[in-house]
Formats: sequence, C-alpha cells, structure tokens
Amino acid sequence: AEWTHALHLTGKGRGAAVGPVAASYAAVLLPRMANEFFEAGHEAAAPAATIESLHAFRILGKRFRYTLEIFAPCYSDGLQDALQLMRGVQDILGMINDCETTGRILAKAVSRGQREHVQALLDQRQAALIENFRSHWNETFASEGECRIWMQMLAKPAFAPASEIGDASDQQAAAC
Repeated sequence: AEWTHALHLTGKGRGAAVGPVAASYAAVLLPRMANEFFEAGHEAAAPAATIESLHAFRILGKRFRYTLEIFAPCYSDGLQDALQLMRGVQDILGMINDCETTGRILAKAVSRGQREHVQALLDQRQAALIENFRSHWNETFASEGECRIWMQMLAKPAFAPASEIGDASDQQAAAC
C-alpha cells in the first residue's frame, strides 16, 4: 500500500491516477524482471534442477508477482491474465516447498519408523508436484516467444504517455 501510494497508483478506476513516473518506471523495471523470471523458470523446470533451485525460483517469482501487482494500475486487464498464470506456477512451487518443510519438521517430531513411512509418501507427492510444475511451465511459459510477449506487454503500460516510455520496449524484448 505504501509503494502504491508513493508511486501515485491510487485513485478511482484503472489508470485514474497513474502518474507518468510510475508508468515509466514500470516500463523499464518489469521487462527486466520478466526476463529474469523466464531464465530462472527454464532452469527450475530442467530435469537436473534441485529442490533449492526450485525454492529460489519460487522466491524470485513471488518478488516478480508482487511487483507486477503494485504496478497493475498502469496496465490493461491483460496483466490480470498473466498474474493468474503466475499464481498457478507459484501454487505448485508452494506445495513442493510444503513437502520439503513438512519433511524437516517430521524428522524432529516422530519416531524413525513413522517418519520413514510418511517421508516416503511426502517424497512421492513432491515428485508428482515437481513433474506437474515442469508440465505447467512447459505448457504455459516455455513456448517460443512467450518471454518476448511478456516483455513487450510490460514495456508498454496502457496508462502512460507514450513519450515517457521511449524505445526501451524494443531493446528489452531483444533480451529474450
């Protein structure tokens, strides 16, 4: 709320009080964050990815999503669809992390015999969730040009004066 207020993103109706500074900042910041998100997501979806790399991607994705939500008033409703896709990825990553956390708690809380049985179930659940994440990532985010689409959308806020944005969108989209 403080960031939203400080960036003058408050007011009645979408874009009602979006200042050119906020929109310009979003146009530069968000495409960079999108590129970082996509690069990390491709690594996290790789078969050799570790639980630690999945968790690091989860944190990076949360930071990106929360930043998108702050700047959402600068964009059209298309951003809401993108945020929904991100929530799906984060939900799966959160459940993977829950399995890992539950296993650590379990190791301290129950006897070895009980722990082995429950840990085996947690490991199965986690493996299925990791496969679900990879499938979801590959179907939703890994397609050819998807990163470029996100970067172009984020480089051109709907509620910003065109003169404030400049040519940054074309330069940033080339990074994918």
